[in-house]
Amino acid sequence: MSKSKTALGLAVAVCAFGVVAAPALAFGKFYASTTGTTKGAGEAETLKVGPYKITCENPIKAKGQVTSTEPAESFYTEVKFRGCETVVKPAGGSGIEEIKKIGLNLGMEFLSNYSAKVGEGESEAVIKPGSEVSVKAHGGKCTVVIPEQRLPLKQKEGVEYEAAVPETVDIAGPFEEGTRQFEKYGEFRTGLSFEINLKKIRSYITPNDKCRYKEESEEGKYNPETGNVEFNGGLFVGDLEEIALQGGNLSFE
Repeated sequence: MSKSKTALGLAVAVCAFGVVAAPALAFGKFYASTTGTTKGAGEAETLKVGPYKITCENPIKAKGQVTSTEPAESFYTEVKFRGCETVVKPAGGSGIEEIKKIGLNLGMEFLSNYSAKVGEGESEAVIKPGSEVSVKAHGGKCTVVIPEQRLPLKQKEGVEYEAAVPETVDIAGPFEEGTRQFEKYGEFRTGLSFEINLKKIRSYITPNDKCRYKEESEEGKYNPETGNVEFNGGLFVGDLEEIALQGGNLSFE
């Protein structure tokens, strides 16, 4: 199965008579040939949420819904992490590590400037303002909450961010002219893939009787105004591959 990369909104510097003009930025748009369900899979190479360093041996799954064929500046999908594990070390320096199962759904809105917005996964494929994602290890007492946020945190107008880089890939074909597949998809059926590198994901834990705040650490800072322990070092490095649109093509150009 062949793959091809589409040129992705590159910054271009125009030179004339030794003078360099200001970069001309073309961020690109997401295109869908029809409406319908989108599905894909991928890998989480590195995942850290709050104090949890999470290992996912199983592929992560992505699912969304395209509701319009108009060119779009964003693409939404819900990413599911299942069968993942995190390590909890009991107090006392016993040398024992407890393996806890952990999973979450993360709504991700990929933007045409390569940044991403994260929040709660909704079946309507909409990220609601103020939405949250709760992450709790099985058998654990502390719940990590990931509020809706835009990454990178500091956005500058007219600048491309490489937090989540999209590309168009060939997922089936080539098809011969005159065939049903050629009539539906063209020479190739195309989909989307994303390289994801999200840093400084914000989250917090609200202490309770079963989840106590002991002392401030380099990672977790107690905020007396909210009563939460806040974390700013979350990380998600991985990819989503060959996200396909049922009965149609997806592309970014």
